[in-house]
Parts: sequence; C-alpha cells; structure tokens
Amino acid sequence: MSAAYYSLLGLTPQANIAEIKKAYRAKAMQLHPDKNPSPEAQALFIELTEAYEYLLAEKSGRFKQYISPFTQAEQAAHARREAAKQKAREYAQMRYEAFEQSQAGKTINSLNSLLDVFLAIFLSIVYFGIGITITYLFSFSGFILSLIFLLATFKHYWAFVKPYLQFDTWWNSLNTLVETLFFRISILSIANLFLIFKVVFNTLCPIWVIPILFLGIPILVYTIVLKHSNQSKRLWIALAIVPIIINGLFALNFYFSSNTVIEEYDFTHGYNQSRRGKVMNTMIYLENNQYDAYLGIRVFASLEKLAQSNHVIYQFEDGLLGMRVMKHYAFTYE
Repeated sequence: MSAAYYSLLGLTPQANIAEIKKAYRAKAMQLHPDKNPSPEAQALFIELTEAYEYLLAEKSGRFKQYISPFTQAEQAAHARREAAKQKAREYAQMRYEAFEQSQAGKTINSLNSLLDVFLAIFLSIVYFGIGITITYLFSFSGFILSLIFLLATFKHYWAFVKPYLQFDTWWNSLNTLVETLFFRISILSIANLFLIFKVVFNTLCPIWVIPILFLGIPILVYTIVLKHSNQSKRLWIALAIVPIIINGLFALNFYFSSNTVIEEYDFTHGYNQSRRGKVMNTMIYLENNQYDAYLGIRVFASLEKLAQSNHVIYQFEDGLLGMRVMKHYAFTYE
C-alpha cells in the first residue's frame, strides 16, 4: 500500500517528510474540487490526501495513536488507511480557501514560502559572487568585466528573483511556522541538547543516569501519565517540557554553585582501533581511575590541545542542589 501512495505523489519510498509535503502541495493545488472542475476531482483529491496523510503518519510515527501493539497486521493497516481517509474527506469538503488555512495547508504554504526565501538568497549569492570572483582574480580589468556581466544579465536575474521577494509573505510564513508544534518542539530540543552538553555532562552524575532521566521519564510521561490526552499535548509535554524541566534543575545546580576546589591529575589518552592501527580519541583516563564513573568530565572537544598534554587541572564546585560540578579545566604537559 505504501508503494502505491508514493507512486501517487510521484515519489520514491526514500522521500523524507519535507519532500512528501512539497509533492502534496503541488498536486493539491491542481486537484482540489474548488480548483479543478472535473467530475473526478473530488475522488482524486481524496485519494491524494489519503496518500499524503498515510505517508506523513508513517514517516512521523503517528500510527501509534491509531492501533494497539497487539493489533494484527491486517487490522493495523486497515486502521491506518481509515485514519488517512477520514482526514482526506475532511479536507475535500473544505472550500479551497479553508483548506489553505487548515493546519496542513498553512504548514505546507509556510515551508514552501521559506524555501523560496532560501532559493532567492542562494541565487543572489551565486549571481553577485561571480562578479566578486572575477574582480578578485583580475583586479581592475576583472572589475570592468564583472560590471559588464552584471549590467548585461541583471534584467534576467531580477525577473527570476523578483517573484520570490515578497517580504510580507515571508514574515507571515515564519509566524505560521513558529506556531506549529513541530517548530516549537524543534527549538526546545535544540535548547535541551545545548544544556545537556554544557551543563549535564559537566555535572558529577553517573553516565547511566542520563538516559533514564532524558529517555525513561519522557517515555513514562508519554505512555502512562498522559495516555488519555491528545497526541499533540503528549508530544509537547514528553519531548519538550519534561526535558527542559530536568535541564532547568541541572542548570540551577550548575550556575549557582560555590566552594571552589582545584584538583590536578596526570592522565593517559584514549584510543580507537582502526584499520591503520590505534587512533587517539578525545577521552582521557585519570590516574588511579579517578572519576571513572563520570564520562562527561573525561571527554573533550579539542583533540589538538589534548594530544599535546598529559596533565589536567579541574575546577570543581558544590552545586546548589548538592551535585558537584566541573566549572573549568586546563591542560598542561609535565
């Protein structure tokens, strides 16, 4: 069934969510009953939207809300198709203007508008970059050549780029995208990843605790605590709110610390085995197996500085919530 849906959208099974949305948007404009007078338009639009909803749910993992893990395969496939068809019928019954204002329509329009922005920027960089490159390579004569090139081609460049330069549309598209659940989860996920690397890994917390906190608790909240809530609320709280609360506690502990203690250790380097032999990595092993349980303070970003050192100086402090934190470090050679 999935193969037929991909074919209907003119895609391959390797297509990602963005490609599925773009293909659907292009065909929906042609087939929506308000835009297409053909008697078959509504049936074709429903079929198209069924394919879109089915593949979007398949790619994003939304099928879990339709089926039980104990459902038989055929029943599961039927449930997925029916869920997609129901969405398709709802969209087909809308006026085209209402469809454009629906969550699906607004998100697709916003993404397409923002893609137009990047296309216009890219084309402008390439176009003016040619002139700059010619000037750089040939000095004054290059400047004259680039000026002639820009003057001769500017009319064609402007005619191609001008339709994309709709600043009001860009701004409205950005605002629409900001309001979507996907965008909000993405932004908070980036913030959570930053705090994990900046704060959590520099807290003296055993490495095995981190997956329990950032995977176990969200899964528990999603599957049990919020099992009767709607899908959007479950995703928002489990994937964004719960991790940011956990990270917030770690950040409070980290940034409001006190009682500085300096500790110094000799260390040996970590190595990975490759086809060429041993290759140094960015992990260190402290003397007397100190802090073996705390991987976060023994892995570093810069291999260059690390390779030239064999001694590390740590600055530890007592965190506000009782967990020790590593605030700074320095490498030396002794």
